[in-house]
Amino acid sequence: MAKAPKWGVNTYKKDKPRQSQEKGRRSRNQTTKRENGKPKRDREYKEADPKEQLEISISFLKGLLSSFGLEGEVSGKTEDRNLVVEVKGEQTEALVGEKGFIIRSVHELTRTVIQRKSGAGTRLRLDVAGYAEKRKEALTIYAQRLSEQILSDKQEVMLEPMNLSLIHISEPTRQAEIS
Repeated sequence: MAKAPKWGVNTYKKDKPRQSQEKGRRSRNQTTKRENGKPKRDREYKEADPKEQLEISISFLKGLLSSFGLEGEVSGKTEDRNLVVEVKGEQTEALVGEKGFIIRSVHELTRTVIQRKSGAGTRLRLDVAGYAEKRKEALTIYAQRLSEQILSDKQEVMLEPMNLSLIHISEPTRQAEIS
């Protein structure tokens, strides 16, 4: 009668080749070579056409609005190599969500669709229902209050995590930087 293996001992792994060896796969450290013996070159990236990417983003967002049954207007423009897309309408605030969670998801989806369809990455600024301007105003007021508190109390203040790396506020007599 054959003995059963001890608990915790994987004897079957010793006899069985690794999955990568079994199927003829390369390990991570191996470089791929072409038939002529030269290594493959890195991917060549396609140059982005901002006008094409703008059309893709506008058509995607219009389709998204109609899928949700929302009425709104989508417009956009290019600034340098950046896309600036705005969604306006009475019902479009539903795409902002609490604390901007939905607008961030819509932004990421839009950016991904642009990248997949055009084959190139992009820089996208998406504003839905004037949220970006409202958020900027709210952060400016928040930063002013914090700077006044810091100057009066002369103590450090902990901030909530934010997407913006720095907020600069210029006043005639002082400038506060909050990071």
